[in-house]
Amino acid sequence: MTPDQCRTARQLLGWSRTRLAANADVKSWAVDRLEGERGPIPPADEKALRATFEAAGIEFMEEIGGELGVRLAGAAQEAPDQVQGGVNKPSSHPTIDEDAI
Repeated sequence: MTPDQCRTARQLLGWSRTRLAANADVKSWAVDRLEGERGPIPPADEKALRATFEAAGIEFMEEIGGELGVRLAGAAQEAPDQVQGGVNKPSSHPTIDEDAI
């Protein structure tokens, strides 16, 4: 999972970094480090983050025209015109917390 995939998945769900860390049962510094591109995080933490996203309906797409991406499950079928930059955006926009960016 790349930092961009993590940020985008979290934003699609409307989760803050703190909420993601709590849902994945990892330390918040791991999310900050991954998204801030400040180096690797423990493999177990990355696995937990990805599993948490997938359980919440995020699909990781390994290559879209040579780029990595994520989407909310079902978004492609419901709103194909919302696809931008390798990410399917849901037709309704989630509320994003201030620290979600």
